Amino acid sequence: MRESIFTQDFLQAAKDYRLFLDMGYPEKAVASLVGNKYRLSREQRMILYRGVLPSYESEKNAKKKISAKDINGKLIIDGYNVLLTIVNYLTGRTVFISTDSFVRDIGGIHGSIKKQDMLDRAEQLLCDFCRQHIQGEIVVFLDKPVSHSAELAVRLDRLFSSYKIHAEAVLVDSADYELKRHEGVVATSDSVVLSSAACAADLAAEILQENFSPWFPDLRECMS
Repeated sequence: MRESIFTQDFLQAAKDYRLFLDMGYPEKAVASLVGNKYRLSREQRMILYRGVLPSYESEKNAKKKISAKDINGKLIIDGYNVLLTIVNYLTGRTVFISTDSFVRDIGGIHGSIKKQDMLDRAEQLLCDFCRQHIQGEIVVFLDKPVSHSAELAVRLDRLFSSYKIHAEAVLVDSADYELKRHEGVVATSDSVVLSSAACAADLAAEILQENFSPWFPDLRECMS
């Protein structure tokens, strides 16, 4: 996180935001209130909204976290969540550790992913990691409504086949819905999915750490 983003006003805003969340106030309203009070930029507001969770939720999610390398059974991957985190890192966008210990970014899906070269690289990194470290069956869920999801599924299946990985990419109406139904390990940093998960792997973070040795600014330090 660049110093111009990680300001003293932002640090205080993060503490105030967490305090309101712990008191049960709604996220969007509080994010707007605190963001306006401290005159946060759009990027700072997104970091606040996506990265600061209530204390109890942060602790609960952190306890669910396991390493993807330790998984023996089936792994369900939140395809766009994992790939977009990698893409955003590759393009130099802000990627950070949230208060629940999961790595997140400020980007989102707006119908399609335009940086095809970065997406190709993210797909390759995903497959490389799976080939080296994941022993069990792998299923990657992709949201059908996102543009070019069918093409992405075909590319991933080809990579899986060429790498002889026991995996498949599956198009679904809602990846979140399917992930929340799964009783095993899910690979995602989506807080909605994590709230329902029994255990989860921060797969994007592990892939980035193995390939780039990145430094991620840690929002947990703001809460001390």
